[in-house]
This record gives sequence, C-alpha cells and structure tokens, in this order.
Amino acid sequence: MKNSYQQLTTNLEYLKLKQMTQHLGEVVDFSINNQLSFVEA
Repeated sequence: MKNSYQQLTTNLEYLKLKQMTQHLGEVVDFSINNQLSFVEA
C-alpha cells in the first residue's frame, strides 16, 4: 500500500513533471522546519 507521498511522486513521474518531483523534497523540508501543514507550504 502506498502512502500519499509515494502516490504523488508516482503521478508526477507519470505526468513527466520531473522538476516538480525534485522540488517536492524541498517543500516537505520547508514545511517541517517551519511547522507548517503541507497546504500552507
């Protein structure tokens, strides 16, 4: 069973949005470091 992050990266790769996949890690790190929800980030 895939989690939301894995589903998102799989879908981004399927849509050939490689740059979005690369920046996703940065967004996740930013939201964690600033105690934001994923929606706020």
